[in-house]
Amino acid sequence: MDEYAKIVLKHNDRDTEEHLKIAQFYEGKAQWGKAARHYDRAEQYSKALKLYMSDGEAMIPAMIEMVAKVKMDPLTHELVDYLMGETDDTPKEPQWTFKLYRAIGNVQQAVRIAINIATQEQDLGNYKYAHEILLDTYKDIRNSHMNIPHELSQRLLFIHSYQLAKRLVKMNDHMGAARLLIRVCQNISQFPNNKVNIMTTTIGECSQAGLKQAAYQWACVLIRPENIDNIPPKFKTKIESIARKPIRQEDAPEPLTPCPFCRFTIPETRLDCPQCKKVIPFCCASGKHMVLTEWSSCPQCSMVCNYTDMKRCLEIDPVCPICDKPTAPMSVTISNNAEQEFKALVDLMKDSGNQKEEEAEDADKDDQF
Repeated sequence: MDEYAKIVLKHNDRDTEEHLKIAQFYEGKAQWGKAARHYDRAEQYSKALKLYMSDGEAMIPAMIEMVAKVKMDPLTHELVDYLMGETDDTPKEPQWTFKLYRAIGNVQQAVRIAINIATQEQDLGNYKYAHEILLDTYKDIRNSHMNIPHELSQRLLFIHSYQLAKRLVKMNDHMGAARLLIRVCQNISQFPNNKVNIMTTTIGECSQAGLKQAAYQWACVLIRPENIDNIPPKFKTKIESIARKPIRQEDAPEPLTPCPFCRFTIPETRLDCPQCKKVIPFCCASGKHMVLTEWSSCPQCSMVCNYTDMKRCLEIDPVCPICDKPTAPMSVTISNNAEQEFKALVDLMKDSGNQKEEEAEDADKDDQF
């Protein structure tokens, strides 16, 4: 029967009656996956889906392929329930739900699901898993040449900035870590389970980097009534001491590097240009904005990076700072087509950029502290 089924699939795939007979044979033998495949070809999709589910998670790609092919709402809802664990109390990997919605062409819903799952994990403090979900979703959309939603890119930016800051601390790059942690603190609502610890670390890194005013400002936030009781005891006295001594002198300004759009020089960790109002892609090795003369990318995940920063990271620890895959320093090179690669990425970020421009004026008015 296996040999006959192969022949039917190859040479007579549209013979629904023959597929139905084969499906019934396999169902009688309790070979659910094979039966489902032929019920699918016999256009008995509901029966096929139930048998695919009976055969287990290994059949999820086949389920998604079938549901995307027939585009029947009841089947889609049934498969979503299965993937979310409503059917058997076993939630499946969130990427499957994303892949389902992408397969049926509902990218907006796919991204929404990925963001919701990542947000839940982030709220629980599972930052590494949330980072993986956001990065995988970002890469899927980029590789499919679809527009990258603003919320997705922003959430990935903030959680990666936090993860990257920890790596920079280990590299003794206290200034780089401090700049990224300030960015994280300005969006601390995304880290509800760890906000006091993050602000405590930020104050410490700012102090070590000589950013005394920034350390003072965040110490003032940390001693507010809603936070002060949660400060680790061994740091409490030091933080209160910092908050009692206002710093009048401005911190040393950030180094300036050119905006890749208009060449106007801006602080290296600023990701929107005040001159041309464009959103600039971020370097996955430093969190700084990308610079055309340094344009490079990870050979493993293709996430963009500034060559010098990536090389420095990999020379200390040969693992990509964003995809966490082994990467030799010598495998990273400056792009020969920086302008072209930059334009291709920007084209995918257009929706993100439009939203950012609309929000820019309001954001500038917000009191960070």
